[in-house]
Amino acid sequence: MGVRKTLAASVQAKKGRLYAVIQFKENGKNKSVWRTLDLPEGTAKSKVNKKLREVVNKFEEDLAEREKKKDTPDCDITIFSYMTEWLEKTRQNIQISTYESYHGMIYGKIQR
Repeated sequence: MGVRKTLAASVQAKKGRLYAVIQFKENGKNKSVWRTLDLPEGTAKSKVNKKLREVVNKFEEDLAEREKKKDTPDCDITIFSYMTEWLEKTRQNIQISTYESYHGMIYGKIQR
């Protein structure tokens, strides 16, 4: 499994509403994000703590998903396949000499 990220969270009131302020490190920099708890100021501490745990857990899941997506390629198609498909779609819109030049580059240099 991956290394667990260190998070720190606190509750802050702003304009009569409660927010979770979550601090974490990303790319070597300290960052903080505010997430609403959907609770008014003055709510019982037990409800606030329960909601804070929910919001922090959701943020951790989102952060883990974002990290996972960062490490995976957007698609499984190879450059050669992409280029040959693109060339066939573009064929009618380019001159014959341009098509032949692109074809030579794709099949000569990229396919290797």
